[in-house]
Amino acid sequence: MVRAYIYLISFKNSNDIYIGKTKNQTIMKRFSQHKGDSSSTINTYVRTNLNGDWSSVDIDIIDSVDMDEDLTHLINHPSNTFISRISKFKKYTGCSKSNEELLNSRLAYTEYFHIHNYNNDCKYNVINKMISNRDVYDVYKFYNYSSYK
Repeated sequence: MVRAYIYLISFKNSNDIYIGKTKNQTIMKRFSQHKGDSSSTINTYVRTNLNGDWSSVDIDIIDSVDMDEDLTHLINHPSNTFISRISKFKKYTGCSKSNEELLNSRLAYTEYFHIHNYNNDCKYNVINKMISNRDVYDVYKFYNYSSYK
């Protein structure tokens, strides 16, 4: 089973956090990439706010997605179709046609869900890039809890 992970990077003595996702890599390998990429948000933050002290940085897995799951049944899910006089539009899956595209969307919206959740909690300062304004809670629920087959 192949799993993709949503991870949270936190900084000691700070309410700042970063939420990211990784596919096809271990968490520690992804963390090493953040350290090695001088232009990454995390590396810049550590250099600027922690004087380069990586011992003040923690990483935790907060969610995962099974990347072997078959989600193709979601394309024809009753709540996925928005029918108007002009066109038939897939409300949640958009133009995704393959299982790989559906899995990648599920992973992305799982990450967005956690970013929005932590951001709305008001206890944390999420230092991530700006996210789409699309209603991520509905999309997250659709991808994770739709059991129609």
